Amino acid sequence: MTTRILLVRHGESEGNVNPEVYTKKGDWDVGLTDTGWEQAQRVGIFLKDHFQKTTDKWPLFFVSGYRRPQETLSGAYMHFANSFEGEPNEPYTDARLSEQSFGALNLLQKLSRQNSVLGEHAYMQLKLSKAFIKTDPVKAKALFGESIKENITDVKTFIDGSMQRDLEDGHDYIVIFAHGRVITSFLANWFHVPFDQLKSITNPENCDVIEISGESKNWQARRIWDGKNFKAIDENPVGHIKKITWAGLPQIPSHLIIK
Repeated sequence: MTTRILLVRHGESEGNVNPEVYTKKGDWDVGLTDTGWEQAQRVGIFLKDHFQKTTDKWPLFFVSGYRRPQETLSGAYMHFANSFEGEPNEPYTDARLSEQSFGALNLLQKLSRQNSVLGEHAYMQLKLSKAFIKTDPVKAKALFGESIKENITDVKTFIDGSMQRDLEDGHDYIVIFAHGRVITSFLANWFHVPFDQLKSITNPENCDVIEISGESKNWQARRIWDGKNFKAIDENPVGHIKKITWAGLPQIPSHLIIK
């Protein structure tokens, strides 16, 4: 039996347009722009058609606890609500589907432009953060923030926990409305992306849809909806990834080989 998992990024948010929004309200409370609401409805029209082509029953829905993915799901649901008879189960939320926290990064960027002692301090903090992130982009993190590795770990516990139980209970079609980093972390976990290639997974555009389908040990990933240009598409977001092989492991220097 084919299992399908759809990963949908939220529509354009206030923070996508103006990062300083994050200095005025909590990340969880950043909502969609007018463009984001249109993107949400467009993806809903696409999903209705896709559902009717790929299943005869309602999928199981998960959504991030943040406002922008929930608004995206709301806008989309308006257009796919009558895909099947009856209503779907209420969507589940999970804290592990939250956006990666960038901590004080946006505030430091704003303060660093001030000509003051506080501005100088913010500038140095920002400079140090960028230096650490440059040398270790996966494990380093901004002040009070989270690293990519921490987000990947959160998503893995979601996959191994809640989602795995649902799959074992017979839910073979799952739709997740979340964030770009959650989606790249999901792909990294599902397809065992090597550590040195984690940053090479492209962050999806607003309202992009990525579908993972197949069965155990025979999975494929396709980007099936271009949320920016409102069109169906067929691209492999992890096709460039090179898996670790025995032959590809670092070799012992020849002069150190034990005879």
